[in-house]
Amino acid sequence: MKKLIASIFAVCAIAFTANAQFYFSGSLGLNVNGTKDASSANFHIDPGIGYQMSDATAVGIFLSLGGGSGFEWSLNPYFRYTFADVSDFHFFADARVSLGQISKTFCWGVGILPGFAYSISNSVDIVTHVACLGVKGYGQTTVFRFNLLDGASVGMQFKF
Repeated sequence: MKKLIASIFAVCAIAFTANAQFYFSGSLGLNVNGTKDASSANFHIDPGIGYQMSDATAVGIFLSLGGGSGFEWSLNPYFRYTFADVSDFHFFADARVSLGQISKTFCWGVGILPGFAYSISNSVDIVTHVACLGVKGYGQTTVFRFNLLDGASVGMQFKF
């Protein structure tokens, strides 16, 4: 246990000297899907970690945990490109791959998710995604989707 705690402190010390290159993130989201006949909703929590490669590019990964009609999880690596900075607002698009499971059924997805971040300070941002354009598969079903607010989430990003 002492070695684990010492290792965590060593990683944090190294990261704090890396000029705000790494970040931890976390977000909350709600997905609502509906048709004329039925609708469903699920809530998710997404802890993650990333690396800011330059002012405009970053890579990261997050674990999405949630539920609606059953427990679901997914592992989501992404590439982020920031295409505009206006004062403390940063507008970006994430290219994301998703692999996971919903109620014991394999699921996958590939998509572009636009969003923006607002810098509260040099080390804290509020981050939100506002839409999704992509392809998603559940078992034998594949769906093309372009939805405003599908995959919408709000979260925080802590740079160190």
